[in-house]
Amino acid sequence: MARLTTLVDLRQRIRDRGEVRAQYVTHSMLVDWINESLASLHDLILSVNQDYYLETQTITVVSGTGSYVLPANYYRTRGVDVLFGATFFPMLQYVFSERNRLQDFGSIERNTKYRIMGNNFTITPAPTFAGTIRHYYIPTPRRFSTTCDETSGICSADGESFDGINGWEEFVVSDCLAKAAEKEETDPTPYLARKNEAIVRIRNMASTRNDAEPDNWRDITEEQFGLIQPNYYNP
Repeated sequence: MARLTTLVDLRQRIRDRGEVRAQYVTHSMLVDWINESLASLHDLILSVNQDYYLETQTITVVSGTGSYVLPANYYRTRGVDVLFGATFFPMLQYVFSERNRLQDFGSIERNTKYRIMGNNFTITPAPTFAGTIRHYYIPTPRRFSTTCDETSGICSADGESFDGINGWEEFVVSDCLAKAAEKEETDPTPYLARKNEAIVRIRNMASTRNDAEPDNWRDITEEQFGLIQPNYYNP
């Protein structure tokens, strides 16, 4: 993966294909539309495969501290592990309505649970151990600065790029052209059709990245009997 496309190339591609004039759609407005479309593309890809943009946050647990700040680019959680001895075990999320239920439990590594609350990663009960938590999360989408010189047509982020993966930037181009058509009160149908074609293609191709070995159903039978890790049921 990477098919990098710079902002200036993307802007020019949109203007050329739809004859989108700067007098009608300003440069900063077009960048704002691109950011909106990139956010939609981000969600589209994640709806079929959450592994595309996965990042990891390492949380250093301090005894007595139950709340830790999430990364600045945090969007969604994919999974959480807690280090117990030399082994990582999956950490489970607690249900909000049961937030006080675990107060009397021992707060060792494998008896604690987490929940995302506001901008914080919270642990209950407050840990009495010092250790490590591995937080797999999905970041927010790429966002370009909308600072542009409307006279010269130069934008501050023009040299920056995003990964179109395999031509999936077509979704962004078509979506922006549909927005331009709506603003000009012309028919956006052809652009919406191209956008829908891109959606179908992305859904078909993004669902898996490993054709050699497909994902399997998870077998928890041995876990329940404590025969293999992770063992949720026998902490």
